[in-house]
Parts: sequence; structure tokens; C-alpha cells
Amino acid sequence: MNSEDIRTFEWIWNNRAKCRYDLSRNELYEQDLASLGIRTSYDDYLKEKDPERYFKQTVAELYGVDEENVIPTIGGTEAIFIASGYLGSLSREILIPAPEYEPLFIVPRNLGSSVVLRPDFEAAEAYSGDGSAMLTSPGNPEGVERIELFDRFSERLGKNSRIYVDETFTEFKFKDRPDSLFNRDQRTIVSGTMTKFFGLTKIRTGWILSHEEDRKGILRVKSMSSAANPRYPMWLAANVLRGRSRFAGIVKRLIQSNLPVADEFVSRFDRLSWKKPDSAPFGFVRYDLDVDSVTLCSRIYEDTAGLLVPGSFFGVEHEFRLCFFLEPSVLIEAFETLTQYFEDHLSSMG
Repeated sequence: MNSEDIRTFEWIWNNRAKCRYDLSRNELYEQDLASLGIRTSYDDYLKEKDPERYFKQTVAELYGVDEENVIPTIGGTEAIFIASGYLGSLSREILIPAPEYEPLFIVPRNLGSSVVLRPDFEAAEAYSGDGSAMLTSPGNPEGVERIELFDRFSERLGKNSRIYVDETFTEFKFKDRPDSLFNRDQRTIVSGTMTKFFGLTKIRTGWILSHEEDRKGILRVKSMSSAANPRYPMWLAANVLRGRSRFAGIVKRLIQSNLPVADEFVSRFDRLSWKKPDSAPFGFVRYDLDVDSVTLCSRIYEDTAGLLVPGSFFGVEHEFRLCFFLEPSVLIEAFETLTQYFEDHLSSMG
């Protein structure tokens, strides 16, 4: 096993504490759960006979699947580790469409898989006969659905291949029930997490949905990273999921207020562009400048204290991920500062 750094994590950890405008933040700020009517009492938790089953039943009801399809995880990061290990046991190659969330290609590579990282549909075209695929949908960092890309993989992969889909941001589509790709193809494994939409970073709780034929293999890999999930976080997560409409109101308000501000910033400059995001609190901004993304984001951080994530961390250059998930008053100030920076420096960047 290799120990290659995940640069996205290092970048955010090293810079977040001192930044003024956290435009790398893609998780809801922590909520007062009691004020939202969410049960949090430890005494109430102790009355629950089987917190794990309560959690699994809650997720199963939400997704319209059987309880046996649900495997609890220690957040989204463990889900990626488990999926990487399991797919690596089935396939020689793991196909990854760029741009993509860095752990999806770093983790399987560190676990010994041969990773093929290529732009979007080129990754599907690179299929060599025994590969599996991993992707995010809605996509991180582009913030748009990737159903067409998923279908392209589905058409080309063999019957013994698998497609893992990290569905961390599917709640940002604000459906009555999460819009999952799980039942679109029997070879599909998906995961979700309480971290981003619900702001429950501290309890590190998530899930994998798997079909019966994959369950034993996935649990075998999970046993190498965690024998079981802590019970109180699962109970709390289930309560939050049962009150998800209350979080949807908070998140929708932020997105409806903030996305137009972000889009106006990108549209203001001819040398910036993006696919306007529709399913996440961020987008991926392409720039036509003669400077690499780490250098550009470093300069912006040093001059404005605004924290962006370089595109090279997602497998492509001359782009950066731009999050817009702050309180509206702070976000407006952040984009005023960023606009002034580009107005002052764009002509000197080449």
C-alpha cells in the first residue's frame, strides 16, 4: 500500500484557519438540532433497542430499498475506501472521469489498483475489458448531474464490473426522496453521508447501498477499516434524516441567494467560464490565463484571504473549484473582494 497525500485535504487543513472567505467550504455550518425539533437526548437514545437497525431502516425507507441493502459507514471517506478496496478485488483497472474528487483516484491507486484518469467520456471509452468505474454524481467539482456519463459506463462495462457512485450531493436536488442511481444498474454501488447537506461533520456517519451479490465482499473490506459504526451517531443521523425537510429549507435559502452572486462573478470576466452548477453548492471555474491553478489560488489566498481549491487537485489544470455556501452577507463581501482582485490583476496574469 502506498501513502500518497490527498492534496485537497492538506490544502484546506493548512489554509482554512487563517482564511477570511472560505470559498472551499461545501458543507452546511453546524445547526442547533434541538431548535429544529431533532431528538438528541442521550436518555432517548438509550431507550432505542437497536440503533443500527433504526438507522438502516430509516435510510432504506428514504431510498425505497430493503434494509439489507444498507451498510453504515464512518462518513463518506470510509465509503470511498471500502468501495476502492472492493472494486480493486474485482477489476484490474479503475476508470475515473476527470475532473473528479481527488480521493476517488488517490485511494484506489494507493490500494494498488491501476487507475485510468481521463476527461469525462474518454474514461468510458478507455474500457479494456475488465475495468470498473468510480465517479461522483452530482459531480464534485462541477456541481452538475452525470447521468449521461453513468449510462455510458453502464453500456460499456462487463457483467463482472462494478460502478461506484459517490452521491454525497444528491440531497442538493431537493427531491422528496434522494434521486439515486442505485437501481439504474444492478452493478451499481452508491454511498451517501450526513456531512455536507446536514452539516453533521462531527458525527462522521454515512452509508453504502449495495445489491445482495456485493454485500459480503463490501462487509469484508469494511472489517479492515471499522468493525462497526458507533451507535449514538447512527441514532442521531436517523433522527436528522427523518427531519430532512427542515434542513432543505435552510440549504435551499442559501443556494437560491448565493448561486446568482457566484454566477454574476464568473460571467463578469470574459476569461472565466463554468457549467453553471445545478446540484451542489459549488462549481468549477475555467480560466484562460497563463498561470497554473496552484499558483493562482495561492496568490488569491495571499492577497485576499479567499480560499479556493486548485483544479489540478481534481485532475485538470487552469480551473478552480468555487464554493458558495456561506451566509449571504459574508458571501457578497467575498465576491466583491474577489471581483476587485480580478479587475486589478487579470491583465498582468497573461
